Amino acid sequence: MRVETGVLVGRALLRFVLLAIVVRLVRDTGTRMMYPFIPEYARGLGISLTAMGALMMVRTAMVMLAPLFGNLADRHGPKRLLLVGILAQSAGLLWFSLAAGLWSGLGAIALLGLSDALFMPLMQAYVGEHAPATRRGWALATVEYSWAIIGIAILPLVGWLIAATSWQMPFRLLSFGSIFTLLILVGLMPPDVPRRAAARTSLWANARAILRDRSAAGSLIAFAAFFMATETFFVVWGVHLERNFGLGPAQIGQVAGIIGVAELVGSIVASIVLDRVGRRRGLLGGAVYFILILLFMPWLNRSLSTLIIGFALISTGIEYNIVSGITLLADQRPGSRATMLAMGAMTGAGMRSITDSIVIWLFDSWGFLVTLSYAFVAVILAAWTMWRWVEERGGREEQPE
Repeated sequence: MRVETGVLVGRALLRFVLLAIVVRLVRDTGTRMMYPFIPEYARGLGISLTAMGALMMVRTAMVMLAPLFGNLADRHGPKRLLLVGILAQSAGLLWFSLAAGLWSGLGAIALLGLSDALFMPLMQAYVGEHAPATRRGWALATVEYSWAIIGIAILPLVGWLIAATSWQMPFRLLSFGSIFTLLILVGLMPPDVPRRAAARTSLWANARAILRDRSAAGSLIAFAAFFMATETFFVVWGVHLERNFGLGPAQIGQVAGIIGVAELVGSIVASIVLDRVGRRRGLLGGAVYFILILLFMPWLNRSLSTLIIGFALISTGIEYNIVSGITLLADQRPGSRATMLAMGAMTGAGMRSITDSIVIWLFDSWGFLVTLSYAFVAVILAAWTMWRWVEERGGREEQPE
């Protein structure tokens, strides 16, 4: 069987996926560690929780730039842009660790947001183009194990570091760790797949074609809605544990480890089932699961132990649905994969940016359970859009008309 130039199989594919996980472990820690310890960072900067929420909103909004980089990646390849994204993270983390006050933290947060816009969708495109169609769901889902592993092993360490030293220490260590991942990407990971002439189209032409494609546009809407639900949970779970149950950073880090195990379960399930049952069907099943868990949260919120079980169940659904959504986007328009994934990141960021402010206001005004109702509505929207608009295109390499 002939393998397309640049596509990896067998041990070469496994080695590539494992290296991608290592890179993502460092890169994604810079994103994940922001959420559980929001109150600590706000106190460290000397700002209110609402102001910290505004900084988070700025970071998320920067991801709106992702389609610009996605189009460049479709035309020239993603690898060089990934290097720039890692450098931006290293500088942004160090800068944030030196910040004091709202305005000095703003520039660092904007730089971290730029790193997100460069790295998050382009790493997915980089993995997607090196994996064969029949193994793409497995490859993309397996790389997402990194997100869960961070929760299991790294967030508890972050919580311990904050309690034992200072809130700045994790940022400084991770800044230097980012340089290590840069060396891995340069020296050990493969070059970009050669670009096809058909891929050398403008951003606006690519975006128009995607938005005119009912299935592709529906996938973007569903993905954005899932991220609204995800952001709702990420923003409030740590604050809820601190305010209503009195947990400190180290204890919250331990809960993050439990959540990480649940997320790993979600990623593993996605990596097993998506290539078999299809992206669309798998994602619809995940949406139904997510809706049912949210309906049970009023009962699970009655004690700390049952609440942590609820957090774990939600986290399994979140990770499964986000991983499934990435694989769905990656196959909607293969000739514009990086642009498609970047537009997914952009629409998700837009909804997340709006969600950050709304969720903090809801939590301060009405409490945890009312805040989760926002996530419930978002998942209903995602499921309806998937059902009505989205087609299964997994494994189909031709460009949709």
